[in-house]
Amino acid sequence: MPPYDSNEPKVGDLIGCSDGDVGVVVSTHMRYSDISDDSCMVEVAWSSGGTLTDPWSSKDFSSARNMFWIMSRA
Repeated sequence: MPPYDSNEPKVGDLIGCSDGDVGVVVSTHMRYSDISDDSCMVEVAWSSGGTLTDPWSSKDFSSARNMFWIMSRA
């Protein structure tokens, strides 16, 4: 198993999204067979309602910056 990357989210972390929403990480899923940047999937319960799963490395189309970032650690 690869070592824990402190830049990746863990369950309970509060994260922000480029659309202004905030959410809590419900689960993370590593795809070890995938060597791309999308190997970490994150499931988030958003304050706007709903729970969604996306690649942690998603980019904002309008700015090309990271779509998600960690606001507070659990």
